[in-house]
Amino acid sequence: MKKANGNRIILVEDSAIITRDLKHNLTSFGYNVISTFQDGEDFLATESQLEYDFIIMDIYLAKELNGVETIEKLYKTKHKPVLFLTGTTEKKIIDRAKALNPLGYLLKPYTAMQLQITFEMALQKLKIDKELRKHKVHLEEIIKERTKELYLAKEKAEKSEKLKTAFLHNMSHEIRTPLNAIIGFTELLINPKISEDKKTEFVNYIQNSTSSLLSLVDNVWQLSHIQIGEFVPVISKCYVNQIIDEIQIKIKKQAHQEKKKIEIKIQKFAKEPDFFVYSDPTIIKRIILNLASNAVKYTINGSVSISYKQIEKSLIINIIDTGIGIAKDKLEVIFDLFYKIDGNSEKLFRGAGLGLALAKSLVDSIDGEINVSSEINIGSKFTVKIPLKDNNNTHIQKQENFAIIHSNEQQKDIFENFLSFHHLKYSFFSHSNDFFKLHESGITYSSVIINVLNKKDGLTILKRITQIEKKPVILLLQYEFLEYFTTNCESTEKNYFIIKPIEEEQLIKIFKQLNFI
Repeated sequence: MKKANGNRIILVEDSAIITRDLKHNLTSFGYNVISTFQDGEDFLATESQLEYDFIIMDIYLAKELNGVETIEKLYKTKHKPVLFLTGTTEKKIIDRAKALNPLGYLLKPYTAMQLQITFEMALQKLKIDKELRKHKVHLEEIIKERTKELYLAKEKAEKSEKLKTAFLHNMSHEIRTPLNAIIGFTELLINPKISEDKKTEFVNYIQNSTSSLLSLVDNVWQLSHIQIGEFVPVISKCYVNQIIDEIQIKIKKQAHQEKKKIEIKIQKFAKEPDFFVYSDPTIIKRIILNLASNAVKYTINGSVSISYKQIEKSLIINIIDTGIGIAKDKLEVIFDLFYKIDGNSEKLFRGAGLGLALAKSLVDSIDGEINVSSEINIGSKFTVKIPLKDNNNTHIQKQENFAIIHSNEQQKDIFENFLSFHHLKYSFFSHSNDFFKLHESGITYSSVIINVLNKKDGLTILKRITQIEKKPVILLLQYEFLEYFTTNCESTEKNYFIIKPIEEEQLIKIFKQLNFI
């Protein structure tokens, strides 16, 4: 006799002789017959108390319930694999049995070989069915998970589309508003009846509108460069106190322009003006400026404070405001691109939804961390942790230095943003005499940029510079001046011309040509 293989079988057969024969053969094949029944009623009354794996069921039984009806009743509460035993081939009975999806049929009379083959094939089918059910469940789980992922992706895409649409509306508004101001106040300046005081006021409006436009374009430009991987941090000495002082001036000016009486509080970790750390100064400046500017925008009254401290090899920066606050359920999305803080205030706040996204991208670019805590109508606190570099094992890039002569405020902003972005040093000179005095003290520059105000003076400055500096000179001039300079310059080999108004593509082309970027 073979050792039982673990398949526990129940026999339901009204013939005692066939039952003994089935039990004997199945046991000899190595199977375990745990119980036998002569009718369906007795089987149904007892089977719940038994632990079994398989049923061999005679279709025709002595009492009221036949084998098919017995299994039909069983399947209302549970499903167990069944092999029907029958002496009939009546189509009606067979069709009814087939509807129960049995593992097979064994026709009486049968031989031991037929019993073994039929039962083993039934077990093989059972094994395959179990595998199929297992794979079906697994597949259903995968489909469920993929459906969930697709639904979330769909929701995210729809949300992104809504944000992009809102962003385009915001951008349109943010561009049109300052442009309309520039156009409107420019037309008013032409009016001869306007007083000088009014003209000065209108010029201030125009300058503010120009700065607003430039800041918007600069945010878009920097963010796009980061996203396509063209922005690489450059480590150098970062004079933190000088950056804080510069930002303080900018946000005070912003608060004044927005007609807000906000107290700007500054708390410096180091008192020395020349305190520095090794990091990317352009990135740190931009992060603090974006967060502080955002704080001023959303603070109607109260204060905005900027503080920093150095803890071991990290620079911790805190920007705290008493503004409108941010709802707790919005804290996870405020750094998303195009997202705009609305708060519960009825006041509408300008902005394209780029400032915080850019700040987060810049923090990520130097492996930093940014966190925020906030309460509605109480204010917000942004904390930035920036890992500092060690001068002993960090490559400090040599920076080019530029002198810019006669730049107006608009050009100053353009060059400041462009040169800072490319980590280039620069100095502005309102008059050429200031430049020449500094040159006499031994200060030299990689290149000199001259904003040509008139032909004669511009040519005089150019000739004097070329006598003392064998460095390239970039001239910003009107198109009608171009022929005059190319005709009167002794040598144009180291002279480069940019036709006003200045376009970024022109700057990039010349600076790449000179290997400055």
